[in-house]
Amino acid sequence: MPMAATMSKACATLNFLNGGRATDPGNAKHQSTTMPEVQIYTKTPCSYCTRARNLLQRKGVEYTEIPVDHDPAQQQQMFERSRRHTVPQVFIDDRHVGGYSDLAELDSCGELDPLLGR
Repeated sequence: MPMAATMSKACATLNFLNGGRATDPGNAKHQSTTMPEVQIYTKTPCSYCTRARNLLQRKGVEYTEIPVDHDPAQQQQMFERSRRHTVPQVFIDDRHVGGYSDLAELDSCGELDPLLGR
């Protein structure tokens, strides 16, 4: 079966936004061995936050966790950056990736590794 026939709707959208092609690691922002800064806004307990952390840890990615449970200023900063109130909210450098589902979709589409400079 052709790849396009098995592509999820989200992958197809990413593909469309990317000009109809998969992300070319040669065109990725991080072409050197420098790892991008990854930040995750989280709360406890939060199963989706745990999933996002686990996905990044499996990939060997270092990240900064920013808990927003008891810090209204951090919660406001998260909202201003992402325009979302839900957690987790993941950023790679200054790019808002979204929540866990968005992160997992990028990974399954092969779009996450180029953002991580791989």
